[in-house]
Amino acid sequence: VYLFMVQTSALIFALAAHALGLAPPLSLVLTMLGGLLGIIGGLVLTFALAPFQIRKSMDSRQVADPEFIALLQNCFSKAGVPAIDCYIVETPISTWNNAWVAGFARGRGIFKPAMFFTQSLLRNFSTAELEGIILHEVSHLALKHLRKRFSKTVGLLALSTIGLVLVGALALTLLPPEVRAISLLPLVLAALYFPLQRIKKLVEEQEFEADSHAVLKLGVDPLLFVGVLRKLETITCPPGSSSATRTANTGHPTLEARIEAIIQATSQTKTDPARDDRKAA
Repeated sequence: VYLFMVQTSALIFALAAHALGLAPPLSLVLTMLGGLLGIIGGLVLTFALAPFQIRKSMDSRQVADPEFIALLQNCFSKAGVPAIDCYIVETPISTWNNAWVAGFARGRGIFKPAMFFTQSLLRNFSTAELEGIILHEVSHLALKHLRKRFSKTVGLLALSTIGLVLVGALALTLLPPEVRAISLLPLVLAALYFPLQRIKKLVEEQEFEADSHAVLKLGVDPLLFVGVLRKLETITCPPGSSSATRTANTGHPTLEARIEAIIQATSQTKTDPARDDRKAA
């Protein structure tokens, strides 16, 4: 759906430019703008329809266990965010222990946000450990990470596309015909590479923020949470693979980086004189 929207939008604008008899630079500008609109539309659908797509593409069922529902409600209440639907995903891959949030907070109907848990995660972790994992995921909601990720993605792609259009139009105007196509290729690659790298960095930053929020604001025991991260690493990583390999596949920070950030955050909290003064006041 996403690729179809990008291609269709770009094609419509390209045909419009041809019908208007625009010069090649202006035709390129119009086509790129069409592609940009397609990208934005595709991103909206990708983010908004994610809960619906996951439910339809995976073997999932809504959480029905009363004790787990009570645990979830307590976590949502701690974070001060409205409860959302939660689903358990059956998967034959025993090493896939994961929990994640999908969708926009204000979505309704098929766009309604949801939280997902793999069945293997529920089997391998205790109630206390699951609470830490849930509070990490709920922290993403409290910090509005999905909305920020969407707006940042759209903004970066828009800026890179506009830059590509301007430089591309200049290249088509000034360069000889035989080198135009060659000169545009690195521009297109750069326009894709730099936004994707910044988005990857943003995802890592948001993981650090969610860890810190869960520990410092929602009361997750830092030692327990570090143990959860180590356990996830042990279960998820195949024998012989490294933390860096898993990080490259998931877009998350490395285990060592997350643990170090938690240690620093908790130590700063304990030794912050201003915080002690505020408590005394």
